[in-house]
Amino acid sequence: MTFLTALSFGSPLALWGLLSIPGIWLLLKIYPPAPKKIYFPAISFLNNINNDEETAGNTPLWLLLFRILLVIILVLAFSQPVYNAKPKFLNDGPLVLIIDNGWSSSINWEKRKENLIEHIDRAEQQKIPIIILPTAPKSEALKDELLLLDPADAKSYVELLTPNPWPSDYKLLNNKLEELTNNNDYNIVWLWDGIDHENDDSSQVFSKKLENIGNLNVIDFLNNSPIKIINKISNTSNNNLIVEVQRNIGSIEETIFIRASGNNGKLLNRKKAFFKENERVINIDLLIPNELRKELVSISIENTNNAGATYLFDEKWRKRNVGIYGDKEAFRTQPLLSPAYYLDRAINSFHKVEISQIEELIQKELSVIILPGVGTISNDINSKLKNWIKNGGVLIRFAGPNLEGSNTDLLPVKLRSIDSRSFGGALSWSKPVNIKEFSKESPLFGVNIDSDILIQKQVIAEPSTDLISKTWATLEDGTPLITGEKYDKGWNVFFHITANADWSNLPLTGTFVEILDKIINMSSGKIDSTDIVPLSPYKLLDGFGRLVDPTSDALPTDFSNENLKPSSGHAPGFYGNELYMRSLNLGNSLASLSPQTITFSEDTILEDFSSKDTLEFKSYLLILFLILVFLDYLISLNIRGRININKIFSLSKLVILLSILHMSFNINIADANTKVSALETHLAYVMTLNEEIDATSYLGLLELTKILKERTSVEAGPPIGINIIQDDISFYPIVYWPIVPNNSILSDETIKKIQLYMKNGGLIVFDTRDQSPNNIITKKVSQEQIYLKEILKSLDLPALIEVPDNHVLRRSFYLLNELPGRYTGGSVWVEATARNSKDGVSSIIIGGNNWAAAWAKDSSNKPIYTVIPGGEKQREFSYRFGINLVMYSMTGNYKADQVHIKSILKRLNNNSQENSE
Repeated sequence: MTFLTALSFGSPLALWGLLSIPGIWLLLKIYPPAPKKIYFPAISFLNNINNDEETAGNTPLWLLLFRILLVIILVLAFSQPVYNAKPKFLNDGPLVLIIDNGWSSSINWEKRKENLIEHIDRAEQQKIPIIILPTAPKSEALKDELLLLDPADAKSYVELLTPNPWPSDYKLLNNKLEELTNNNDYNIVWLWDGIDHENDDSSQVFSKKLENIGNLNVIDFLNNSPIKIINKISNTSNNNLIVEVQRNIGSIEETIFIRASGNNGKLLNRKKAFFKENERVINIDLLIPNELRKELVSISIENTNNAGATYLFDEKWRKRNVGIYGDKEAFRTQPLLSPAYYLDRAINSFHKVEISQIEELIQKELSVIILPGVGTISNDINSKLKNWIKNGGVLIRFAGPNLEGSNTDLLPVKLRSIDSRSFGGALSWSKPVNIKEFSKESPLFGVNIDSDILIQKQVIAEPSTDLISKTWATLEDGTPLITGEKYDKGWNVFFHITANADWSNLPLTGTFVEILDKIINMSSGKIDSTDIVPLSPYKLLDGFGRLVDPTSDALPTDFSNENLKPSSGHAPGFYGNELYMRSLNLGNSLASLSPQTITFSEDTILEDFSSKDTLEFKSYLLILFLILVFLDYLISLNIRGRININKIFSLSKLVILLSILHMSFNINIADANTKVSALETHLAYVMTLNEEIDATSYLGLLELTKILKERTSVEAGPPIGINIIQDDISFYPIVYWPIVPNNSILSDETIKKIQLYMKNGGLIVFDTRDQSPNNIITKKVSQEQIYLKEILKSLDLPALIEVPDNHVLRRSFYLLNELPGRYTGGSVWVEATARNSKDGVSSIIIGGNNWAAAWAKDSSNKPIYTVIPGGEKQREFSYRFGINLVMYSMTGNYKADQVHIKSILKRLNNNSQENSE
């Protein structure tokens, strides 16, 4: 019933032709097929002829039904039946196609374009013009007037249309709609992503305007677009980042991978994360060691191609510039007495430290200024420090004797006066007190507290209504130890103890280092006057989340703008130059991925996107009709005795026999081609039935073949994929075998073939492809290794060892310390002795560095896979290993004497000395 309801007819009037079937039935009954003619001398039979009238024979029922079927098929063909036909546009006015082409549209962009083309085809059939309105246009397109396009121009426009890495702007489109005449005869189709971009009523106003100018059909892509973004990233403890990931569909469990990358795609860390059912937001704790933090370029969600899935890091995430007030001479001559010494030791491993006077520190480009024990501050400096904090700086102050009697407002809390003994500005205990665990509301939550920390003296804060909200750390008795207050863009933080060991042993512990690093990382980075000047685009993210060169419509961006967010002309990406860059991220400006709520009118058609292909049956029915007409012709000839069906069947048997002979001939030709290929050197690889791995093997060996021709005298033909079970492998000097786990077991014949190949000088390179940094860290035994062990068990192999430093494989052409592929650091194994082989070459090499992936390049001569962690330098060494591998397999151990070159030179030197004597 579903099929019948989805079936419609383009020319339903043609179905009236079915009424002719009764008449055709009668005609076929009256005029049966002509009788079969037989010629023979039968004059004698005419003597007794009977002159009675006889009725002609009837048409056989089966032939009658067959010909009626022909008529039905022909009538149906001309009625133009269509399955899942799209309804016609109701109005005579133009078709207005509105497509949300913001950042969220990249997920299924090609499907959206196909949907647009389908509507353009429908408009072409009805001969109505087309207007296309993208909701996230580029800046140069904002000035363009709305144009009526013919179908050909509209299709060309759609082909050039791409998603843009900023949200849809319905407010802008509201103004554009004013250009349309208000005659209420437009046919409007809106490809809507269903996401609440602006968090206001602009989309509701937009939809009402559309409903007022024509018939509106809304196609909702929300539930067909699984979107994930990185909402924000924040610092946690000493080495960690908290990555907040959000998705729009939370009804299923989902596994994702978060990737931290450095320059040239260098992998810094990769972590697996899980979305539980009905969970839309997760926080991922990602470890980035401080020594690698300066290399961090981006964090992204793997296999997610939108601009919100990549978070870029700029100068503010690098090492902070920290200024410490202090006397440089005292710091150098009496370090243990200088508070600046303890602070410098705590933070100089992770940040750049400058020790100077307050006036000089304010003039420098610093993220953090630390004032240990500073009391009274002049009004001029006090004002400058306040402005500096407002612009994003972090001021950290420590207590001390000078502070107890001072009067300053550059503190987050008010201190008790020292003049009153009943309160005591500095409170001393006969018994030291410990630090209480940091609360979850504290910015210091997560920092480990050493159990041996003791506080002996402390400055007490004046009780107030907001004291609790400003307290970051307390002692076990509840009195504040560290207080802080947000001051515009910056922070004002106060330690109620000294920066040296006079009042506490905290500055001597690792907890002190963690606390300072966490507070310093709260700063917005280097406060640079460059931010006041708009920065030119350097590298920008496109709609698919790829970092590309800026286009001509990209505009300079003012990073001093507090409300800055990606928009037309200001794509997310890097702005500035190689020496100084700022990053603009999309995720920071996206409040949520929650569905958008719009109230549509009753006349508006709202449908979910689903790829329902339209199928037209006319051409298929006409082809079937012609085939059946030809068959009817053959039946007619057979009835009249013109042909013999039995002979036709015999002829078909002959055709089948000839086809079999042709196939056998092709097999012989294939065998001949194999023999011809033996006349030229080819590198071979084992086909795994995994298209991606097989393509990587082919492209990797193809590139290696090219490099061999460029750098050596080896001129090999293109690589050949082999079926290890069926094909002869004896022609190839090297067989590259990427291990793919499966349940198949090699037969005894295949094992014998492999054994014979290795015995006669062949070399098989087994590559498990599993030496990724993640596997090395976890030290898990991969499925590839398990499957390889099953293969090796059936082979008669000598003992295997890791490739020694003096092995010929390391010096057959290049001198190599490492044998890297896409990965490096994995063990590479060879035979312990090759004396039994015909050429002294190991018949087997085993590794997991994924060599073919490092070699492979695409048709534009660009590497397909990134190499980890050494970048392009590592890729070059992988090519060198490939050359060494081929030279080793083809030339044997002729360079083995180089292993003893030191002893040979020593002997020559000794002989020359004896001769001189």
